[in-house]
Amino acid sequence: MPKAALPAIRLDAETWLYQGIFDRPSLREAAARRHLAGILGCPEDQIRLSRDQYGKPRLAAPHGGLDFSLARRGGVLVIATTRSGTVGVDMEQIGQCDNCDGVARDFFAPAEAQWLVTLPRPERRRGFAALWTAKEAVLKARGQGIAAGLSNPDLSPWLEDGKPLCLSPLQLQSGGDTYTLVWYTRPLEGDSVMVARAQGLPASPFNP
Repeated sequence: MPKAALPAIRLDAETWLYQGIFDRPSLREAAARRHLAGILGCPEDQIRLSRDQYGKPRLAAPHGGLDFSLARRGGVLVIATTRSGTVGVDMEQIGQCDNCDGVARDFFAPAEAQWLVTLPRPERRRGFAALWTAKEAVLKARGQGIAAGLSNPDLSPWLEDGKPLCLSPLQLQSGGDTYTLVWYTRPLEGDSVMVARAQGLPASPFNP
């Protein structure tokens, strides 16, 4: 368990929520260093962070074998880590998912946008948050941004008109790679947050 002075909520063994003030990049990076130092068992000043071309933070040598991902909404920061493959994480505050129908039409695959409008209105924000966080998490795990759009990965095979998406772990393909996708919801700050974690599976030696 990582040591931290900030209030923390464990979502799973490698995914944690922190509550605090994270409105500046320096504050988010300080929280990440503290978290990663706790996992690696080293002083915080030994944690060196860099960013790739899409802005994803990376651990520099000698700790490059630990992949991690961050997401922040308001006073909540989520940090996911893995020592196997790659990881991406995203988070949304469900109550703030406004104009979800229009955003889905502009960014999601057509079948996903169509599914969303078949949901009862109280379920629409939750459905939108589930799709958006899943897509962002997978793209982060792939090391890509959202500039090319959010139509891929396409979650429409798991959608049924009028019924909420079952938030059970699933495996999907994106960019030729396989990802395990897991969602978490937690009540926080008078709202609920939805977190999606995407774990890239290492290539099989028999099917690289």
